[in-house]
Amino acid sequence: MAKYILASIILFLIPISVDNVSKEHNAVSEFRLLHINAKWNANNNLELGSIQGCQVQYALLEEQPKSLQSKITYVPVLLLFKKDTPVAQWSADLSFKLNVSKDDIIKAIELNK
Repeated sequence: MAKYILASIILFLIPISVDNVSKEHNAVSEFRLLHINAKWNANNNLELGSIQGCQVQYALLEEQPKSLQSKITYVPVLLLFKKDTPVAQWSADLSFKLNVSKDDIIKAIELNK
């Protein structure tokens, strides 16, 4: 778990280019979920819709700085932030698919309130 938090902190220090912010964008959301995937893997995007109290953002790996691209091993990856602190991370495996549900994300948010 510590290596994931450390990786999240490193990822957080690199500027991220976000191409699509959910319709439920709320500037005062306590939580932010960042979904990063590659163009070639778009069919494995995890469509989350809206999550109450959480801003959901989508970003393309190809549009990120090389320093960030080199740190991401598998896509897609989800990073959950509380304010500016990473609190959870989910990554795909060799199948390049995320095995996480919206309920898993909501539970992580509840645990970190």
